[in-house]
This record gives sequence, C-alpha cells and structure tokens, in this order.
Amino acid sequence: MTLGTILMCFLHKVVHKEEKVSEDSSVRFCSAVTSTLKSVITPLLNLRMLLIIPLVAYSVLQQSFVWADYTKDVVNPILGEAGVGGAMAVYGAFYAIVSTCAGRLTSGLRSLTLIVLGGGGSFFQEVIFIWLLLKYREDSRVLGKVYPLLMAALLGIGDGVLNMQLSALHVLLSKHDMEEAFTQPKVW
Repeated sequence: MTLGTILMCFLHKVVHKEEKVSEDSSVRFCSAVTSTLKSVITPLLNLRMLLIIPLVAYSVLQQSFVWADYTKDVVNPILGEAGVGGAMAVYGAFYAIVSTCAGRLTSGLRSLTLIVLGGGGSFFQEVIFIWLLLKYREDSRVLGKVYPLLMAALLGIGDGVLNMQLSALHVLLSKHDMEEAFTQPKVW
C-alpha cells in the first residue's frame, strides 16, 4: 500500500490541449504530493470516518476467513482441491448478484439510517459462523457435499450486502466525492 501511495504521487493530471502548461515539473510534483497527502489525511479528522474503521476491519477479517480457513478447513476436506474453485465461484457469483441488487436499492438514499439498519450482510455471516462453531460436521453423503456450497452462497450474500453498505456509507460521509469514497476503505 505504501508503494502504491508513492507511485500515485507520480501520476500526472491529464492536461487538455486548450490548457497551457505553465508550471514546471517540480511545482506540479509538489502539488500532486500535497493533494494526495491531503486527501488521505483529511478523513482522519472526521470522527464519522474513524468510526467506520472497525466495520472495514471486520469485512477484511471475514474475507480472510473465507479465502483461507473456510476453503482449507471446510471445502477442501469434503469437496477436495478441485471443489475449492467451485465453492469460491458460488461465493463470487452470489457476492456480485447481491451487491448489484443491493446497490440499486440504496442508490437514492440520503440518510445513513436505512443503510445501518439494513445490516443483513453480517446476519448471514453470523449464521454461518455459529453453524461452523456449534453444529457443522463433515458428511460424505450427497447432502454433506451441498453444505459447503450453501455456506459459500450465504457468505457471498453477507459479504456483498456488507461491502455495498460500507461503500454507500463512505459515499454519504465523503459528501458524494466518489474518488475519496472508494479509496478510503483501501487506505484503512
């Protein structure tokens, strides 16, 4: 991330032919670095943005669980290595479909209340976590082979809704500055 931030400082603004290039390269470089640092540091002064950091951390930890432990400890023993790709394809398909649909539903919202109340994303994830902790047993029968795919679908639904909600929350808090809204979660 540090390397990406440093490389971002070297990006130049596209200058149209009508605009005159009167600044020398050192002045442009300094202004680009200053602008980049300002856009990264400014949200640190906003209490609402700081309060979102635990939600972003939860989302990242959940994705880490899905891509590492879930595939290793749940999918691989039942479906084998060949089944890991299929389970992750189910996860990705449900993630994409649900985040697209949920994004359409929240595109006109102006209030944080409906986004926060719509915490259905974490509900599906919690159901899977409790199922894994308390009740789940490996089963080699046909229904036992469907369980990892069902879990992948529910985890994809939960992650899609949660990440869409986080993105919508960032857009509302960054006063509709789309660039800031979609880069800040990556910074955190």
